[in-house]
Amino acid sequence: IRMKLLLLIALFACLIHVEGSCNIMNNIVIEIGYPPREMTAEEKAQMVVYGQQWNEWGAQFSRYMTGRDVLPTAPVMPCLCHNCK
Repeated sequence: IRMKLLLLIALFACLIHVEGSCNIMNNIVIEIGYPPREMTAEEKAQMVVYGQQWNEWGAQFSRYMTGRDVLPTAPVMPCLCHNCK
């Protein structure tokens, strides 16, 4: 259980890391060096899928914490900014 707790803490630390040069707020992509822009329909669809992947991850992680599944791999957020393309 102690190892699982350490893994959970490490994962949480990774999840709260925010890339300061690019953020998404209220369907607006805000990126340093570029004007803010509305997300495209395709980008919005990608974010819906990303949210669904997190829901699935959460369910699998809950099973992992009770010993009924393996540690899941966290979903990767779609790249909507210039610095990651």
